[in-house]
Amino acid sequence: PGGLVPLVVVDCVRFIAAHGLAEEGLFRVPGDNCVVMQLKAAYDLGLRPLASAKPGREASVCDVASLLKAFFRELPSPIVSGPVYTQVIELVETETDPQTLAYQLGDRMLAMPSQHFATLGLIVHLLAFLASKCSGSTRMDASNLTVVWAPNLLSRSASPSSPGGGPGLAGANAQSQPLASPGVAAAAANMFAEFPQVVAAVRTMIAYPTITFPAALLGEPLPAALLDERARRS
Repeated sequence: PGGLVPLVVVDCVRFIAAHGLAEEGLFRVPGDNCVVMQLKAAYDLGLRPLASAKPGREASVCDVASLLKAFFRELPSPIVSGPVYTQVIELVETETDPQTLAYQLGDRMLAMPSQHFATLGLIVHLLAFLASKCSGSTRMDASNLTVVWAPNLLSRSASPSSPGGGPGLAGANAQSQPLASPGVAAAAANMFAEFPQVVAAVRTMIAYPTITFPAALLGEPLPAALLDERARRS
């Protein structure tokens, strides 16, 4: 690996690309919570239980999909947040041409820390492949995948010390605010108000992955199936 993308994300994406492309309800059907917690604990210890695993005793495809979503959902701040998030929302509200929007989103994404850019890019390429190649078997088209993933990837909340996004990948163990705090209540209100724009942004990224996240800039080799998808869209 190139070192920019957390190993748990690398292993989950590779596992799904190898074993999950025909899994009905992928990312919608939850995995076994006990298995997901065991996998999380193993990665916290520096182990890589999915690096050479196959669906079965270690984990099912749904377990791995749930682990991947949980990683992003439980970051202290979403991978796209702060000023970058604000710029993304403004672009979606003003740009009507999808391809132009994709290029503009790609420019804004480059303002994120390289680790965030590479990690989000890997997820976008995976979702693009699933949407264009696998929706017949997974029953998860681009719209379904976008609705499932968008809230885990983009949100206004961010740490003031992180201009390209919150502490995110570097501070995954930081404590979150209590649910009753005014800041959390305001963030929740913003999230609901801006959800259509968030969905539109993620949907555009999935539709134009090689524009928003050129594979050459990711710093992490894409699985072979996703490379095929990149070539098809180029």
